Amino acid sequence: MFVYAPTRKENNVLKKTFTYGRLVFGTLLAIVFAYIIYQVGIALRDQKIQTVHVSLETAGQTVEGTALLVRDEVVLPDITQPYYSLTRSDGEKVASGDHYVRVFSSSAESNSYFDRLSMQTVYDRLSAIQTTFHENYELSDVNQDIQALLAIRPNPGQDFSVSAAVSSELGDILAMRHYALTDEANLEDILNYYTMRLSSSSESYGTLLTTSVGGYYSSTADGFEAILNMENASNISCKEVQKYISDPAVHTTAFASCPGRIVTDYRWKFLLPANAEDAKALKLDKRYQVSIMGDRITATLTSVSPEIEGMVVLEFTSSADIGKYSAYRTAEVTVVIEEYTGYRIPIDAMRMIDGKTGVFCLQGYAARYVEVDILWKTDRYYIVDADLTSEDGLFTNDYVIVNTKGIYDGKVVTNTPLSN
Repeated sequence: MFVYAPTRKENNVLKKTFTYGRLVFGTLLAIVFAYIIYQVGIALRDQKIQTVHVSLETAGQTVEGTALLVRDEVVLPDITQPYYSLTRSDGEKVASGDHYVRVFSSSAESNSYFDRLSMQTVYDRLSAIQTTFHENYELSDVNQDIQALLAIRPNPGQDFSVSAAVSSELGDILAMRHYALTDEANLEDILNYYTMRLSSSSESYGTLLTTSVGGYYSSTADGFEAILNMENASNISCKEVQKYISDPAVHTTAFASCPGRIVTDYRWKFLLPANAEDAKALKLDKRYQVSIMGDRITATLTSVSPEIEGMVVLEFTSSADIGKYSAYRTAEVTVVIEEYTGYRIPIDAMRMIDGKTGVFCLQGYAARYVEVDILWKTDRYYIVDADLTSEDGLFTNDYVIVNTKGIYDGKVVTNTPLSN
């Protein structure tokens, strides 16, 4: 068997070829690694260079919680007849001598009154249909009116049986809606029938009561005003206030036959249980901005109760319009102690250079250092002064750089992800 053996010259050629191949391969591998390292460096740089959108915000120190409302109130007199219909809405202003309630002598009289109201409602709606169906009154419009009418609920004085009867009759009449589209004569007959029933019904249902004082009407008269009023509000303990807040009705004697109450004048108070440490920032007889159920009013701190178990009761007095609060015994309240409006800056974005505070923001592709005045600080962000007249300061919609090392004024910053 013949075996080929390379010559010395051929062995030298093979060795040179192998060495050259390793050199080329090593070079290519180094280039690949260098490219990977470059891309990783870019990625890491992009992760570090981030921005936050500058926007105006209001922040500060507040005391907030659930407060007990106390008002100067007049309770309407007890009504011997238990059947009544409210003629006023909660918070509606009532002048002296105005009607505020209709009292009935019996359930039958009450039922008749609500029956008349229902008939009048149906008559008015069908009259409107008769007037407009010649003007292309669409079936969809009629159906929409029907749904609105069927959603009508009885007044508080109406019992369930009357409610069921009224709803049934209303449904029967509205089921005839095709008359409004197909047969004018039948619709006319229905309207004549209701005209006759309405004209024959008595107008003197019940007795209309009037109020002897002016104020704001509230359908709630639970006896609370006899227990806690403007005079004794300053003398109750924090625990008592908290008990009243938890459930005012538990601590009062309900006036079952009383048709409501009149809240007089604009004088009122709210009692706010608060942490004693938070209350130390408040000053007696000082006027504060208060947010109550979303509305801003001005109230004066008129009393602070003795501290018990780290809690006090803050008494604020106000002369703000109380109409919309007349039906409430408690409310969510926020008392503003200090308030600042400025640009919100994350803590990570703030820099100290030459003893002055500032931030780096993007100006094109360059970082620009801007000095700022800190107004307020939390554990997450600063509120800094927003000088809207300055040409060198921060502006709304600027991008502030955060979490970045090695940034200096004028440094070119590329591939920077911008915040929303």
